[in-house]
Amino acid sequence: MIIYKNAIKTERAFILFSNIQHISWRLEFKKDYEVKIYSNAQVIIQPMSDNELEDLLGRYQECMGVQV
Repeated sequence: MIIYKNAIKTERAFILFSNIQHISWRLEFKKDYEVKIYSNAQVIIQPMSDNELEDLLGRYQECMGVQV
């Protein structure tokens, strides 16, 4: 998996952040997450570590202009 400035390449897909409608996650084990990335086409399920999920959410927030 590669997280870009405005997109993510998972094991199954490449999707721009602007095409993501929703991201959800569930803790599977101590630091492993099942992350679901929803778009108008389908749901992409990607396992991620704690660090990968934080990186994805941080870059997504920055790209989409979410302010704290």
